[in-house]
Amino acid sequence: MKRRISTLKVHPAQAAIYHVEPEDVESLAENIKKLGQLEPAIVSKDGFLLSGYTRCEALKLLGRKTIEVRVVDVSAEEQVFYLISANKQRIKSYGCRVAEIEALKEYYSNGAGYRSDLDEGAPVPEGQRRTTTRQLIAADLGLSQDTISKLTYINRHRPDILPYIGKSITLVSAYAQIRLWLNQSKILKENKKKKRGGYKGK
Repeated sequence: MKRRISTLKVHPAQAAIYHVEPEDVESLAENIKKLGQLEPAIVSKDGFLLSGYTRCEALKLLGRKTIEVRVVDVSAEEQVFYLISANKQRIKSYGCRVAEIEALKEYYSNGAGYRSDLDEGAPVPEGQRRTTTRQLIAADLGLSQDTISKLTYINRHRPDILPYIGKSITLVSAYAQIRLWLNQSKILKENKKKKRGGYKGK
């Protein structure tokens, strides 16, 4: 099925989480020029583009007005999850991964993607623990829970460091240095308080 590119709606989560890189668009445009569009874009019934943003830009670069699409019946609540799932194989920056983590936190906290093992009233087999939101996100993104914890911590305290992780500093080093910096800052503040409230004599 073909759709006019101009009629497709950009999902709000797309711009918040992902960026279409110009070099990727140019590379894909060359590929489409030689082989054609190999995979259809994914569109929701209400017209939101869920997968295929780079394909759309590549086709526009080639002067094409239409794109081959597959329409899926996905509720508004599930669209963010679908968007992230469609980008699972994408090479991502740590900033992008943090955006995915935060989007999935909101997704699960709103009750979307309901799972019975998160229901406080649901019985849990003896010897087993309930599945946490972090475990669900880890499974969705293919990341370890430890990586999610470290990225969440860094994003909470020093989000300005995220663009440098994986380039000039490792995730483990960034996490350790930020923790050290926060601990030292806490000690300095406590020492200042002690000096202000020190013994003044009679």
